Amino acid sequence: VPSAFTPNGDGNNDVVYVKGWGIKKLLEFTIYNRWGERVLTTDDINQGWDGTFKGKPQNIDTYVYYAKGLLYSGKEISKKGTINLFR
Repeated sequence: VPSAFTPNGDGNNDVVYVKGWGIKKLLEFTIYNRWGERVLTTDDINQGWDGTFKGKPQNIDTYVYYAKGLLYSGKEISKKGTINLFR
């Protein structure tokens, strides 16, 4: 998960995804805003967050994420951190 993205419609870094070598299956990818509202939750590795919530573009801010995946080795891994949204 990158530390920042720019959903401004220019075709570069418009959506944030979970990507990584060896990930067999995404078990959870959840993003929260500063008020603790869940702005995205998915288990589809091809679905990312486009910087919107309830159809509205979100403000430039820092968002918290939690990602959990299953590796081809059978091991489950998880990571949490922050994502900065810039426009």
